Amino acid sequence: MIQRNRKKSSSKSRELIVSENHMKVTPDLLEHALITGIRNRVGRLMEITLTDNKTSMISVSKEGRLLKVRLSKIFTLADNDVMSDLSDFISGRARSLPVKVRRFIDTQPAYKKPGKRPPVKTVTSGACYNLRIIARRLNKHYFDNRLNVRLTWGRRGRAPVRRVRFRKSWSIQYGSYDESLDLIRIHPALDSPRVPIEFIECVVYHEMLHKKLGVVKTINGRRRLHPPEFKKLEREYEGFEKAIDWEKKNFNKLLKGL
Repeated sequence: MIQRNRKKSSSKSRELIVSENHMKVTPDLLEHALITGIRNRVGRLMEITLTDNKTSMISVSKEGRLLKVRLSKIFTLADNDVMSDLSDFISGRARSLPVKVRRFIDTQPAYKKPGKRPPVKTVTSGACYNLRIIARRLNKHYFDNRLNVRLTWGRRGRAPVRRVRFRKSWSIQYGSYDESLDLIRIHPALDSPRVPIEFIECVVYHEMLHKKLGVVKTINGRRRLHPPEFKKLEREYEGFEKAIDWEKKNFNKLLKGL
C-alpha cells in the first residue's frame, strides 16, 4: 500500500512520501526491466541494446556463443505474453516472429508502418544482378535469416552516380536505406558486368547493416550513421577488402558512371 503523509512545513507546499516498497516508474526502470526479463527468459549469453528505431524493431545476430540483440524501446510496454513469445523468437525456439509480437508492434502509435506513403514499386531483377538473390544469400550467411529486407534498383535515367562534394574530394552514394519506407535502394549504375559481385554485395550488405543497427545518437543528440560497431560488422563481409581495393582502382570510372 502507498502511504501518504502530510509533512508540516513553513511553505504552503505539501510533500508526498511513498513507502520504500514502491518505486517510481521511470523510463530507465522500464528499460532495465525489459533487459532483465529477456535475459531471464532466454537464459543465454546476451548483449542487448535498446534503440529508438521505429521500423526495425527486432534484430538478432550471433557472434560465437554470444547473442547480440537490438530491440526497440517500444517493448518496454509489452505484457508478459508478448515478452514470452518475443523471448522464444530471440532464442531461436520460434523461427518466425510470433503473431502476438506482430500484433503488439502493429498497435503501437509510434511504429512507422510501411505503406503509409504511396506504395513504392520495387524492381530487384537487373540486367546483370538480381538484388533479391544477393540479399537472400547475405541474409542467410550474416544475419541468420532474421532480417526482413525490401530492396529495389533506383530509377534509371538519372545522373549515372550521385556525387557529393566533401571538403576537397568527391564521395559517391552507391545505395541508401530509407527508414520511413523500410526500403534499400541501390544505384542502377552498379548493375553492370564491369562491377564485380564482391562490390555489389558489399554495397547491399552495407545498407542491410543500416537497417539492422538503425541510427545511433550520441550524448549530445547527434546522429551517427557509422559507429564503431557498424564499421566492425562491415568488415565481416568476406569480400570487403577485395571490394574496397576494386573501388580505389575504379573510383574515377564510377564518378563517370562506368
